[in-house]
Amino acid sequence: EAKGFYTKVCFLHNGIKREILISKLLTHAAREYSADYFFRVHKSYIVNTRNLNAMIKHGSMTLEMKTGDIIPVAKRRVSEFITYMQSKQVIE
Repeated sequence: EAKGFYTKVCFLHNGIKREILISKLLTHAAREYSADYFFRVHKSYIVNTRNLNAMIKHGSMTLEMKTGDIIPVAKRRVSEFITYMQSKQVIE
């Protein structure tokens, strides 16, 4: 998640949610992650699709992550994200 000039990284470690703040812009941090599993769903969020619990569509789309976080998907990125997930054979 973008936090100004920083990026908040959330992850599970031994089943416990952890958060760290790194001193990089989200755009710069994103370059370090594999496009095979990470997708920019919003100007403020990149998600690891392997840690996706559910896709929720009630007007707008949100993602429920295994960490429990709820992440919004930008309206202009919904169809691109669905296509991406279909290409990974995660959804049909």
